Amino acid sequence: HKLGDFITDIRYGASVKNIYVEKGIPLLRILNLKPNRLDLSDVIQLPQEKKKEIGKCFVKENDLLISRSGTIGVVAVIPKEAEGFAFGSFMIKFQVDQKKVDPYFISLVMNSNLIQGQIQRERIGALQGNITIPSIKSIKIPLLPLLVQQKIVKKYFDSQKKAEDLRKKACEIENEAEQDIEKKII
Repeated sequence: HKLGDFITDIRYGASVKNIYVEKGIPLLRILNLKPNRLDLSDVIQLPQEKKKEIGKCFVKENDLLISRSGTIGVVAVIPKEAEGFAFGSFMIKFQVDQKKVDPYFISLVMNSNLIQGQIQRERIGALQGNITIPSIKSIKIPLLPLLVQQKIVKKYFDSQKKAEDLRKKACEIENEAEQDIEKKII
């Protein structure tokens, strides 16, 4: 099925001059976009006066963002804690019909090698390629029953949680080993 069959809203990000302030409107940039997640550790703020210029370029929970320029095709779902953030011009925001598709499933599928190949074929421009709204709508995605999509999403995030727990445990073991060595040397 074409992704466009499930998109209920789609738009380009705001093109605003980047004047950063301490406290203002949070702006998502390409560097915040990671496959299947947002990195909110380095979100910049725009002055409140830019709100009119930003227009409708704000995200809501369960919206999807895709990078459209530079490193194109990176997709993530907006978590609750990023609701109301603005998004920049190098991204496209879209919403899907959640009665038919799970936004997290769409993110997983679009970040897969299979769909990334399609996205790269859709890219326009030689030096700094980009993709357009019509090319995003034309991407072909597999459609599974909604319950199956949700099971796949759950399994993925359970695996991610387990991997993160193992990374933390590995760091703890590493630190213990270093402390043990220091004790033996001293």
